[in-house]
Amino acid sequence: MKRARVLHIITEMERGGAQLFTLFTVENLDPLRFDPYLLSNPRGVLNGEAREALRERFLTVPSLVRPLSPLGDIGALLQILNIIRRLNPEIVHTHSSKAGVLGRWAAKLSGREVKLVHTVHGFAFSPFHGRFSNTVYKTLERLTAPLTDLFLFVTDEDRKEAERLGLLKRSSWTIVRSIVGVERFRQAAARREGLREKMGIPLSTPVVGGLFPFKPQKDPLGFIEIANLVHQRLPQALFLVGGDGVLRKEMEGLIEGYNLREWVHLLGWQERAEEFLPLCDALLLPSLWEGLPQVLVQAMACNVIPVASSVNGTKELLRDGRNGLLFSPRDYREGAEKVLQSFEDKTFRGLFPEEAKKTLEGFVPQEMVALQEQLYQKLLERR
Repeated sequence: MKRARVLHIITEMERGGAQLFTLFTVENLDPLRFDPYLLSNPRGVLNGEAREALRERFLTVPSLVRPLSPLGDIGALLQILNIIRRLNPEIVHTHSSKAGVLGRWAAKLSGREVKLVHTVHGFAFSPFHGRFSNTVYKTLERLTAPLTDLFLFVTDEDRKEAERLGLLKRSSWTIVRSIVGVERFRQAAARREGLREKMGIPLSTPVVGGLFPFKPQKDPLGFIEIANLVHQRLPQALFLVGGDGVLRKEMEGLIEGYNLREWVHLLGWQERAEEFLPLCDALLLPSLWEGLPQVLVQAMACNVIPVASSVNGTKELLRDGRNGLLFSPRDYREGAEKVLQSFEDKTFRGLFPEEAKKTLEGFVPQEMVALQEQLYQKLLERR
């Protein structure tokens, strides 16, 4: 049986939920039925893992970047177009907004008979983006939607947003929950004492973790603002932040300004998140917008309490006061109160383990891949 060639396209392979979803999918598609390729830019921290898994089937386009760049975006479109013509895939599967727009139009312009699948991991517009950027991306999404054979959504909130924008008039859609690697985080929870001892952190020390790229979407400066407010009430609390990115210097400036050097530590990228999360009692994620943040599920698997801003994806995943705690985006005082509640509210702490366990039962990575395989097969049968 001839294998179907599937080309996945994503802007950058940073250590985020959309990227882990994509990499897990291409690594685990049935090799007897599918021949997967992955295209991204050459700067992602996960590129090494992608290249190790896919070898020559991992492709890069240097001009594929996240910010809007008319000349660069045209260059990226032409390079992706040439790759599609050379590979001649049966399916092009794009992820997120920039790669989603460029990848789908490149496939359309290629003149090849190709089915187009697009996964929405959150949209590139929100109340926290500028008016110009929001207008451009909403317009591009509306223009590109009719090309799409199948939309996949990681949250129902994003599906509703797509309906409000009129993106689903000519396309079918399915919800695909994008969580991977839960089991290894369950196992890591038992190593908490040893990991703390290795880091020299007493078990009695309250530890708040952060695990995210230092980019505007994740509001890393908000993390420092909340840390400062918590420190005023709980001065012995320690804040450990795994990640890196464009806002690192601004974070360091805030830490210096608030005199938090002893209490807030930026640890860089954490290659093994399962050895980082068990160090923490709570995980703080102050994002301004989200898809379906995997780190919250990973935290629950480690019996670490998620404290997160109430945005799309997050508020669909967490029930406040049950399996996590929610606060309004950029409301740093409320965020600090929720972090303090994670340590002080005995009723909530008693409920949390069982509620987290119930949530985790809904995430089986292999089922996620199997569902995509079924959807691919249906599309191919309609050719």
